[in-house]
Amino acid sequence: METPAQPPPPPINTTNTTTTTWDSLIPAPKTALSLLSQSIHNRQIQPKFFPTGCPDLDSNVLLGGFNAGSVVGISSEDEDFALTLALQTISLALLLPRGAGGEEKTALIVTTLPVQSLLPRLRTVLVEQLAKVVSFNNLQTWTKECLSRISISRVFDTHGLAEVLDELSLQRRKDTKGPDLVLMMNMTALISNLFTSKSHDKAAAHNFVTNLAARLDKMTQTGEYGTSGPGPLVMLLNSTTSYNNDNTLAETGEERKLDGGMTSTFYVPEVQSRDGEGIQQGGRGNKNRKEIRPAWGQVFGRLVGVHLLCTTAGRDVGRKGWVVEVLGDEVGVYTSETTVVEEGDDRNGGGDEVIWTRRNREQRWGVVELRNGAVVDVVF
Repeated sequence: METPAQPPPPPINTTNTTTTTWDSLIPAPKTALSLLSQSIHNRQIQPKFFPTGCPDLDSNVLLGGFNAGSVVGISSEDEDFALTLALQTISLALLLPRGAGGEEKTALIVTTLPVQSLLPRLRTVLVEQLAKVVSFNNLQTWTKECLSRISISRVFDTHGLAEVLDELSLQRRKDTKGPDLVLMMNMTALISNLFTSKSHDKAAAHNFVTNLAARLDKMTQTGEYGTSGPGPLVMLLNSTTSYNNDNTLAETGEERKLDGGMTSTFYVPEVQSRDGEGIQQGGRGNKNRKEIRPAWGQVFGRLVGVHLLCTTAGRDVGRKGWVVEVLGDEVGVYTSETTVVEEGDDRNGGGDEVIWTRRNREQRWGVVELRNGAVVDVVF
């Protein structure tokens, strides 16, 4: 008995077959215009600020506080002051209400110093802010809870700093919540080390700075790696360099080089009068006042979107204060104004018209002081 022939297999339906290629996994490129439009739109409808704890500084100088999703550089005549201001911002952020998803704010501190030397200072600033809102009986519990949400990473050079940024970007790429605030200390030493180690190849050092700036910008962008909210606030701490009125370095007496750095709004250099008989005073009305500029001003300025300069003031009246001024602002703050559209006007689909204005904070300044371990507004 013959076995009946088996029917041929059905033809392969190529129309329903999907092939996964590497190209399909790569998101479609976006134009620069679309990225800029998205960034502006998100800053308009989802403004998010981290307060510094100084109401006058936040409202009148920063117009809200430090922008989330931005890189802020703080160049200070005394790095201890800049550190206090940054740690105070972090402490206040940890006390903010939980997000829509119930997440608590977290922070990362990157430093070249031993962790043990930073912890006492961090705890002091944190306790100072907690004492304002938490009862004495709960102070210790709250302090431990807040410290548990702060990570500290120690690096030794800019390559270690780049590795930390890569790890943060990887967290966001895996849809893992990264820190809401990142503080990078000792940038002056890191930049100096970079250009010293590459003293025979300055182009390589500048290329590294360019790549580092690109990494910082990518990490802080709104909507990056599928995240809906703004990226973290990144604060970079920098020192300053002082110059005498004869264009020599105040520290060494060496002749000043053209560094392209930014100068304080208040500084007026000494100039010879037209008749050659008098000299106009420089500085803040004092011919002995030195010119203060950010260290590595041109290089450091490439890394930040908002640049603050902090200089001392008030010594002549026996009270030491700090002038905090905005040297540069590439981020800006968007404010809106609604215009009522009259009946019969077809503009904007017949509804009220909203006009957005970008406000630049450059040359805005405020005066603060250190009091009981905290940065506070000066009350005259």
